[in-house]
Amino acid sequence: MTAESLPERPAIEGRVVLVGNFGGDRPGLDGQILRTRLVARELEKRLGADRVIRVDTHRLPRHPLATLSAIRSAFAASKVAVIMPAERGLRHLLPFYLYWRRRFGTRLHYLVIGGWLPDFLIRNPGLLRGIGECDGVHVQSRRMIARLEAMGLVNLAWLPNFRDFPRQVRVFERMRQPLSLVFLSRMIPEKGAALAVRAVEELNAEAGHERFTLDLYGPVARSHREWLDTLLADVSPAIRFLGPLAPEQAIARLAGHDALLFPTCYAGEGFPGVIVEAYAAGIPVVASDWQDNREVVDEGRTGLLFPVGDIAALKDCLDWLTTHPEALQRMKHQASEAAGDYHVDNVMPGLLVALGLAGDDVRRISGGHA
Repeated sequence: MTAESLPERPAIEGRVVLVGNFGGDRPGLDGQILRTRLVARELEKRLGADRVIRVDTHRLPRHPLATLSAIRSAFAASKVAVIMPAERGLRHLLPFYLYWRRRFGTRLHYLVIGGWLPDFLIRNPGLLRGIGECDGVHVQSRRMIARLEAMGLVNLAWLPNFRDFPRQVRVFERMRQPLSLVFLSRMIPEKGAALAVRAVEELNAEAGHERFTLDLYGPVARSHREWLDTLLADVSPAIRFLGPLAPEQAIARLAGHDALLFPTCYAGEGFPGVIVEAYAAGIPVVASDWQDNREVVDEGRTGLLFPVGDIAALKDCLDWLTTHPEALQRMKHQASEAAGDYHVDNVMPGLLVALGLAGDDVRRISGGHA
């Protein structure tokens, strides 16, 4: 249901509006778009599509008045509003959301995507009071809760990243030769693809043979095409760039490897969904000790951590995997077990309770899966 189709009328009990960047008709390769669509789909599945209104802020820059009108109409027709803005949307739209919250009595919940909010509020302290007026601010990590509490916010809740995936995943029971590594993220320098490539190339060169292969997946913007072309210009056949990967293909493709490399230093990183996808695929993660990665990667059980940007430490981690095949196999199984904590059926019920939408009809829809 779209807000444009709604007449302005009294709010219907249990109706919820989700305002966020759905990306129009674009493929959902961006983390913000993917998470916004996933939350909307799960709300519709549990509440019924007729009780969920989607408003896409993707149109806002070109159609500001029409988008604001659609949001206002949806607030007026809903008891609960879920907003999922990034920095620009938060800065420009929060005053409207708060006004309509007061005007229509709509409960306002903010689902934060990524780990950028604490630093953003340090730079924009004028928005802190407005954030505090929301009925709930749902963040992806305990680290973010601690930082935001230190700023005086009390309306905080933990909402980890999640995915919908098959519960039973076959874990590959031996180490591939050469060890098969994979990188899946946006192709920007801050996500660490260059460090991953360099580590694999150096380890293979030092051994004089191919100990590792590395498949790179991810969308690349036009502005980063030259950087990527330069990165891949002289790599060995052990390195392959395979382009973007549709969200529904991610887990199956990851399952064809032994470990995920995630050497990120991206400033906006929160709880990366790709780590959940790796666990769901039954593979551990070798990640930089950056932002919330330490909360998600249980070192020695579901993966390994190394200092940000430390090529020698990353190479040591990869070398350790090849010399400890039994430990690698244990980590595969432990990663698969950890995935259950981030399955949508284990996360969404808590969100529905926080939103005040966990009635008997919702329990009947979701209760058999949790």
